[in-house]
Amino acid sequence: MLRGNPCALITGAAGGIGKVVSSRLALDGFRVFLNDVGKQQELALLTTRIADSGGCAVAVEGDITQEAGCDVIAATLQSPIQAFIHCAVAPLEEKWFLKTPVEHFNRQWELAVRAPVCILQRILPPMIEARRGAVVWVLTTATIGAPPKQMSAYASGKMAALGLMRCLAAEYASKGIRFNAVSPGFTETPLTATTPAEVRELYRKAIPMGRLASPEDTASAVSYLVSEGSAFVTGVNLPVCGGAVML
Repeated sequence: MLRGNPCALITGAAGGIGKVVSSRLALDGFRVFLNDVGKQQELALLTTRIADSGGCAVAVEGDITQEAGCDVIAATLQSPIQAFIHCAVAPLEEKWFLKTPVEHFNRQWELAVRAPVCILQRILPPMIEARRGAVVWVLTTATIGAPPKQMSAYASGKMAALGLMRCLAAEYASKGIRFNAVSPGFTETPLTATTPAEVRELYRKAIPMGRLASPEDTASAVSYLVSEGSAFVTGVNLPVCGGAVML
């Protein structure tokens, strides 16, 4: 059971995973604040769908890669919020390292690390004062074991985010704030829609449970990590991959 009237901020809320995470947390009883850039129509449809299901959702404008945008987001929230889920991700581009422009690295690192840093520096102080809060990054199984080839920009950004998550988990555990991550395997979303069928089949065959991940799988893991049931869990990177990665 959730205490009081909790609020959650979800970035990348219009994405394939972000939509499902937002709907799940609303079903769990959170008032969800939904952020994405350039996707006002998608957010409007999502807020309506959540409201029709009995939940409460508010679309929040603001570019999370800009200081001014983070100021707008923080000013819109009901402070303090109890959960922050960072689902925003840059487009997935597969290139060999020497053919990857520096701008691609900048884009990945900006969304994976710099953006949540800017937001957290604004929303974390009220959480600390309330001694209550849960932060979850949506990462990737590329952060576990040997990283894939031709994904150095994407994977390094996610790994940097994992390092930041663990630093904050250690730093703020005594303040009542928990930091965790979920790392889904290959997931059926618009981000992966252009992946050739034969490559998708290779991923599927490597999964002991025999299927690709769904956004609902990740949403269930996020739901747990922001719930009272995970009150003693922090600093964890939880793989959601049907056994393709085992810790």
